[in-house]
Amino acid sequence: MSLNNNPEINVARQFRGYLSHRTLRATPERMTVLQEISLIDSHFNAENLYIRLHNKDHKISRATVYRTLELLVDSGLVRKTVFDDHIASFERHFNKPDHAHFICTQCGRIIEFYDQSIQTLHRNLEQKYAVRIINHTHQIYGKCKDCIG
Repeated sequence: MSLNNNPEINVARQFRGYLSHRTLRATPERMTVLQEISLIDSHFNAENLYIRLHNKDHKISRATVYRTLELLVDSGLVRKTVFDDHIASFERHFNKPDHAHFICTQCGRIIEFYDQSIQTLHRNLEQKYAVRIINHTHQIYGKCKDCIG
């Protein structure tokens, strides 16, 4: 397998390019934060990420985690969403299919789902209004099966 086809290397290269364009350094700490995020398949908050890193004996300050998350959001590699609990939730935006969210209003559980009708809606909106959708968030609130029962 060619190294250029490795998604993790391409993501790291994209982040390095973004940092260079902003005249910032690709420090080992920033790259470690990116590497850890690549291992997370679900939503997380900054504090969860900080704890994960420290549990793995990475010596990265809380401030560095928060600042790096904001850089990753700005670069488009991480998506930031604030749900009804008003706590910023993050998820990687690379190597992950496009999806929407169901949020349980009782327990806070987040269920990610994909539905072709959302993609159809996007195409229809683009055609009808002559626009191009660059990004989207779809959030549906209700009670999950555990909280209903």
